[in-house]
Amino acid sequence: VGYNRRFLDSLRVFEELLESRTMGEIQSINIEVDQYLPDWRPNGNYQSSVSATKSLGGGALLELSHEVDMAIRLFGEFQLDYATMEKLSGLDIDVEDSVTVEGEFMSFQNRKPRFRIHLGMINRAPKRFCEVVGSLTSARWNGLVGTVEIFNVLDRKWDVVFEKQDDVISSYERQLQSFLGRIDLGFNPADHEATKSHELAVLRALEEIRAFADNLGSAK
Repeated sequence: VGYNRRFLDSLRVFEELLESRTMGEIQSINIEVDQYLPDWRPNGNYQSSVSATKSLGGGALLELSHEVDMAIRLFGEFQLDYATMEKLSGLDIDVEDSVTVEGEFMSFQNRKPRFRIHLGMINRAPKRFCEVVGSLTSARWNGLVGTVEIFNVLDRKWDVVFEKQDDVISSYERQLQSFLGRIDLGFNPADHEATKSHELAVLRALEEIRAFADNLGSAK
């Protein structure tokens, strides 16, 4: 499973911040990625890309499922209340370009915080972030510029606690190094089960989102 964004430094710092519980009780989570598909690979023809082609497994749900993987890794598995998959743009593609999911996490720090996830391929102003609202303060991760911020409730402003422009190429290298390192360490059944259970949880979530959206569309 090639989720290289697990190896971004800024996201690791954001995960450590969540684990520190300095934000109080987590109340809601908003995750969003939306970037204009023709800008993804400017030297190629977006219409013939995997991302734009249903038969090749394209579409916002699978192409941007990094965010679903991130949500489950940071906050655990979730229960859906709502999911839509739509083509909103005039792009020459035969797949969905917008996915919106809402629900609650089953158990995160003894709570069930509400969440919203949006995956899009149509926004000319690119965005990629996760914002978490706690009872004491809020925090956010910006995946485009590699920052982690905490809201200073006294000064009423966002304080940057980590900033490093994430190098996507190096994240692939670190992913490969991790894979090779696991081979060198030998097979560990316990570690394998933990990894496998997470990967299956992500796949289940993607299937449930698609099924929910299909059923909602059929009912209209």
